[in-house]
Amino acid sequence: MHRGVNRAEATRRTSRRIVKQAASAGARAPRKSVASAAAMDILKPMVNQKIGLGTEDALDGTFRALADPARRAILARLARGEASVSELARPLTMSLPAVMQHLGVLEQCGLVRSSKRGRVRTCRLSLGSLRRAQRWIAGRCRDSGRGTDG
Repeated sequence: MHRGVNRAEATRRTSRRIVKQAASAGARAPRKSVASAAAMDILKPMVNQKIGLGTEDALDGTFRALADPARRAILARLARGEASVSELARPLTMSLPAVMQHLGVLEQCGLVRSSKRGRVRTCRLSLGSLRRAQRWIAGRCRDSGRGTDG
């Protein structure tokens, strides 16, 4: 460190020197892509869509939740029994915060319930919304004069 230069100034000088060396070597500072930022602005609200409280709105929310393959995978795992969030996230190719968002959607429409024990959040299947969707599908099949087998 130079005489009369405080630690913060020395750190700034060192940082500038490192940046200049990297720039002369052709390296660039990592930048967040504008396209990826725009995509996240579009996709995040889609994951977090609010689900209404009315019967039709609840049914729409259930089908919207079931439309996503990651959410169906989570539900398939929970059909075998309760599981922690990290256990649910393990086979999925996404970050833990993304899994938490999907679980939020599933909880919001009533397909999943979770509880926290200590530091572990455990999730379990809640069949009420699935049964409501099943009754709706069976009713449409009856209305059309066909059974559920097609």
